[in-house]
Amino acid sequence: MRGLGLQPLTVSVGAFPHYSLDVRQLRRFQGGGVIVSSHLDASAENLQFLSAFVNRWVVHVRDPRSVLLSWVHHLQRLYKARHAGINELLLVCPTPPEALFERDFSEQLDWNIANFLPSVVSWTRRWLAAYDSSANNILLTSYSDLVKSEEEFLFKILDFYGVSRSLFKKIPLERTIDASHFRTGHPDEWRDSLTSSQVLRATEIIGGDLLARFEWPSA
Repeated sequence: MRGLGLQPLTVSVGAFPHYSLDVRQLRRFQGGGVIVSSHLDASAENLQFLSAFVNRWVVHVRDPRSVLLSWVHHLQRLYKARHAGINELLLVCPTPPEALFERDFSEQLDWNIANFLPSVVSWTRRWLAAYDSSANNILLTSYSDLVKSEEEFLFKILDFYGVSRSLFKKIPLERTIDASHFRTGHPDEWRDSLTSSQVLRATEIIGGDLLARFEWPSA
């Protein structure tokens, strides 16, 4: 966004994993000069609206175990912000019970393995089905691509949209939660944070086919 001098635009409403597109905002997107990122799902309605207003888009995926760990930390921040009068936990479905935040981190992981992780896997599978159908012009990227080479990752997206690489100005970002939503960025941090039984349960929920497709480790 900063590298191309664009403005952010929100085109979806709702709560994960069921965001819905706002057609009026999609029309605004068509006018150019903006960039959009969203956690919207590959529902029939969203795909219908996207295909009508957007001729190509990027679908970005990450190892669901990393998503899980990042999410539990994020929930803690939302819970603390709630005491400042900002209850964004309502945008989480299902909203975790308040008592959960009084338990230790491992118990919070257990709850989210049961209640959140299946939604992440389902979200990923539905987008992969949309991509594999070849019905839309989709660039599929993964977090491991970003970690491997941030520059090549960005250039791949620019090339996909037909934007000259020379137009992009790389701007150093402060790697903090507040400035760039950055916590650690380590792709396999989940290995040190989940117990062996949690890793086993989480990996079974993900499924061997997804692990193999993206070369995510099995343990």
